[in-house]
Amino acid sequence: MHVPNGDPLLMHLMMLHEVRCQEVFEMGKFLFEIQGMQLDLVETKYILISGLRVGPYVDLLHDERGRSNSNLRARLFPDITDASFRLKDLEDYIMSPNYLTLHDEDFVMLIQLVFMLKCLHGRDVETGIPAAVYNLVDNIDDWNRFAWGTYFWTYTSGLMRGMFEKIENFRIFKQTNPKSKKVHKYIVVIFVLPFKIWILDTFPEATQYYVRMPTKLPPMRSWRRKTPLSWVHCRQIINVSVPNNHHIVVVANETELMEPFYIRYVNWTLNHEESPPLQQIPPIVSSPPRRKKYKSDTSSTETATNASTSQQPQVERRYMSSDTSTRSVKKKKTSIKALEASNRRCG
Repeated sequence: MHVPNGDPLLMHLMMLHEVRCQEVFEMGKFLFEIQGMQLDLVETKYILISGLRVGPYVDLLHDERGRSNSNLRARLFPDITDASFRLKDLEDYIMSPNYLTLHDEDFVMLIQLVFMLKCLHGRDVETGIPAAVYNLVDNIDDWNRFAWGTYFWTYTSGLMRGMFEKIENFRIFKQTNPKSKKVHKYIVVIFVLPFKIWILDTFPEATQYYVRMPTKLPPMRSWRRKTPLSWVHCRQIINVSVPNNHHIVVVANETELMEPFYIRYVNWTLNHEESPPLQQIPPIVSSPPRRKKYKSDTSSTETATNASTSQQPQVERRYMSSDTSTRSVKKKKTSIKALEASNRRCG
């Protein structure tokens, strides 16, 4: 099995300790057992780490296909039909001289749309865009009020469970086909970064290889790696036998308890009337069902994006979970550089 170095290696090691049973799945959480100690990753910790908004949401990728009535879509791409509209069209427009004619808000929304589709969802550049996605970009306030936290917890936790199953299937395949040169590669979008931060927040030994970074966004936790990470380093981080490496339970601190995002999350969990419809996640999920018309013809492998740096959630928090109606506008040159950097991280 091909496992890359660095952060993905640490997450892969943790994944190998997952407890897979129906009871855990029904509780809607992930459970890991390390040297007789059990650790759980639940939605509360995911929201606490990411700082993203919670609440009802629309399934952006799996909505019924129909003609888009997006004003932004009609203004910028009037000659492209819904059937042939692709993520690549967005990227090409941003990198073309046409961007100079855009209003700042339109340009920022295009940047956010590409970031959300490519880096958070792991969509291929030739993949079609469901109407619900680009309808959302017509109003920056609607975009900011969208329940990204609830949405991505539901969306990516299913992918994560499916990934574990694929690992097990591949292990069985290699046992029965020892001479096979087949290599299994897997990457899970957006869940990866909060998952990594949860590991680093849990084990004090992580400070030997990572440094906690201050952030201007109180509800966002961030770490930076100090040295290249090897398999030995990863095992050391989660080794509870190491002195002073007793696990830390990730809970809200005094500052976070007073943050609007956390207060909103607590209120939302107590108010069942405003909670999103219950989505039953089966124990084993290979991947969310995707309509054929939205699937890339060029993608022959499981492709997604590993958000492996600590800058991405800061961008995500700034643009995707603001509680105010303040219009956050970046300079266009800075936005282009951000897109190019985003492409390098997503590639």
